[in-house]
Amino acid sequence: MRFFLIGLTFFLIVTHSHAGTFLDDFNDGNMDGWTPMDIGGQAIWKIENGELIFQSNSIGDYINTIGKDNWSDYAVQVKLMVPESVGVVNKLAGIVFRFSGFAAYTVGLSNQGLVSYYFGNAGGQNFQAVPFDWKLGTWYTLKAVVEGIRFKYYVNEKLIMEYTNTLGERGKAGLQASGALVAYFDDFSITGDSILDNAKSVSVQKKLTIKWGRIKQDK
Repeated sequence: MRFFLIGLTFFLIVTHSHAGTFLDDFNDGNMDGWTPMDIGGQAIWKIENGELIFQSNSIGDYINTIGKDNWSDYAVQVKLMVPESVGVVNKLAGIVFRFSGFAAYTVGLSNQGLVSYYFGNAGGQNFQAVPFDWKLGTWYTLKAVVEGIRFKYYVNEKLIMEYTNTLGERGKAGLQASGALVAYFDDFSITGDSILDNAKSVSVQKKLTIKWGRIKQDK
């Protein structure tokens, strides 16, 4: 019995340590590990004051991904804010996930509300839209939870949309925007099995930055 309990404890520790959270709050001022891609236009991704800013003056689709191609089930979350008008249908700011090659899922805020679709070699598929009243210049927390063929999308922790789809089983995660648009992103995270956990180190670095800022203010 003793050896069984020891073995069970070890198994639980190993299993628990297998899951983790990758976090990027952009406070370090760099985009190490991120891969931007422009489809049909040109855009700028830059970090200012600990926020990632997307800016484009041309129509197109833009993604910025991080992670591994074999990631499958996970939750991806980000805080986002659109400061300017999104007057045409094809403007959208949000997150992308299960990105592999040129195929991926995306969900974001547009003038149609909360919009999601899958895009691949055959173009956009499985388009979904739910009316959602959001305001320019206001920060929102957008989250996608994907488990197998089940998809759930939340805004400020409220479930807005859910459905099933069998396309695209694995891939990276990241950010996405469409059209001529300005959007702000912050506190991006991915949580799930096989995700390398860096949340603790980022949290410690943030505390050190805050502490150093207070020291400078006290001088």
